[in-house]
Amino acid sequence: MGAYIFQPDWTEMGINFQKQGNLQAAAKAFLKAAEEHPDNPTALSNLALVMFELKHYIPALVLLKKSLQLDSGNADAHNNVAVILRALQDWAGMRKSLQTAIQIQPTHIQAVNNYASLLHLQGQSE
Repeated sequence: MGAYIFQPDWTEMGINFQKQGNLQAAAKAFLKAAEEHPDNPTALSNLALVMFELKHYIPALVLLKKSLQLDSGNADAHNNVAVILRALQDWAGMRKSLQTAIQIQPTHIQAVNNYASLLHLQGQSE
């Protein structure tokens, strides 16, 4: 009988660490998942979201942009880019990302709400 080799599910571990509030451990687990699956946009997005929660905005933005290179039709990722750009006060970039998210998925509630918030911040309405 052959030996069983344990293969950890880094994504599942990252999600569990994130739910527990252990963002450092979640980042390490999601990094392992991204290293094992560098062409998986979800792995990159998961790592990006934890990096954002850790206030590492530029690395999070880089990861999300790489994720979007692999799956440009991901409205959630475009919305998440906008959230990071808001933290960086890049209003034009935020607007463009939200418009793209809404164009891809007009019923994306978070993107629509974020766009309305951006317009309110800028004293505009559409």
